[in-house]
Amino acid sequence: MPKTQILYFAFGSNMKTSRLQARTPSANPVGIAKLKDYKLEISKYSRSDGSGKGNIIESKSDEVWGVLFKLNESELSNLDRAEAGYDRVLKTVIDSEGKEHEALLYQSDKYTDEPAFEWYKKYIVDGAKEHNLPEGYIKYLEKLPSKGDNA
Repeated sequence: MPKTQILYFAFGSNMKTSRLQARTPSANPVGIAKLKDYKLEISKYSRSDGSGKGNIIESKSDEVWGVLFKLNESELSNLDRAEAGYDRVLKTVIDSEGKEHEALLYQSDKYTDEPAFEWYKKYIVDGAKEHNLPEGYIKYLEKLPSKGDNA
């Protein structure tokens, strides 16, 4: 029986394919996309280390770039555990050819002013570079607030 696959929009550390595949081995990148009228911030409170993690907030005329992955629906529980503190939601994203897709993503209403650790921000930037997100957007990601890594 074939496995049911879903479309997942990664905009934070899960853009790094190896990180996502460690959580959901079936994850396969299918292209890049953007979410209109949202902005990526380091604003989600992490219960595990108290730092900030990637999150999206509504912001007219802004956009969040990310990576579309297909993954087995049976692996969503793994992703839910890794994304504790986020809510799983469906949003319409637009791929690089201008086509709209309904994709699953994670969004949180648990906010912090704490910056991300450098190691976490590196996953975001490396994932953006790996998938050739727009150069201006990568520069935006590189400027996100971060702090020295915890020991």
